[in-house]
Order: sequence, then C-alpha cells, then structure tokens
Amino acid sequence: TLVGSDGGRVRAVRYLLSARSKVLERLLVGSFQEATREDVATGYPTAVLKALVHFCCTDAPPDMTQLGTDPLEQVRFGVKLCEAAHYYELEKLRKKAEEVLVNWGLTLLESDTSPGHDYVICAGFDESADVPSLRGVYVSFGALIRQYCDRCLLSPGCDLHGV
Repeated sequence: TLVGSDGGRVRAVRYLLSARSKVLERLLVGSFQEATREDVATGYPTAVLKALVHFCCTDAPPDMTQLGTDPLEQVRFGVKLCEAAHYYELEKLRKKAEEVLVNWGLTLLESDTSPGHDYVICAGFDESADVPSLRGVYVSFGALIRQYCDRCLLSPGCDLHGV
C-alpha cells in the first residue's frame, strides 16, 4: 500500500510497479527497508499515486478532471504527476502527463465556457518553475502565456498574489 503525503492510501501490487520502474523496483523489492513494509510512505498526494498506479496497470494517460471541477487543483495535480513520473523514472507517463496537462491548458484558454479560470495557466507556469525536471511544462505554459497574454495576465478575476 502506498501512502500519500496527505495520508491517503493506494493499494498496489509491488511486483507490478517494480516491473514498470527501476526506482520502484529498488524501493519495493530491493534492499531498502520499504521492501519489507506493508505501507510505503511517499512524498506525493493520493490522487497522484492513484494516477501513477493506474498508469502502471493500464498505460492510460491521466485524467485532468478526476479531481472535480477546480482548475487550480487540476493544474497542481498535473504538475505533481509529471514530477512523480520523473522521480520514479516513468518516462512514458511523464511525457503523456505533460502532453495532457499542456493540451488541457490550451483547451481551457480556447474555451468560452471557463471565463475567469485563465489564471491557472500562470499557476501551472509558477508551479513548474522551480522543478528542473519540468522544464518542458514550464516552457509550454510560458508559450501559452505569451500567446494568450491578454487572458492570462490581464484576467479581471486574477489575483496573482493569491495563486
């Protein structure tokens, strides 16, 4: 069972995870003490762990809407998932998650049904700025901000200090 940073628990088969990731193999069946523990603490939220385990079982890309309708939580989920995929050396997941995250941001910007949510692109840019492994996300969100600067930076409901 993987234990999220928020205390949530995700049941998983350690040998399946180990087959997908060398890092998880060393952690879960190697000589680390976690290999003998039933519960393995991680530094990632439960939603991210669920998406990671789901990917290891199905190869399915992440679903940005699994966290409901709050775009800010969705972008944070996407960034954290990319970060976790990099950490656990799940390159295919990282690439898929980055693609889904950036396409989701583009769809959000091009949609007339989500006024006032444009600031989440700035949030994604900010969340990925200090994570070297997320340079692709950072650059992609920067490009979206440049392309849609009137909506991202000048959004009437935008409180950049609160993001």
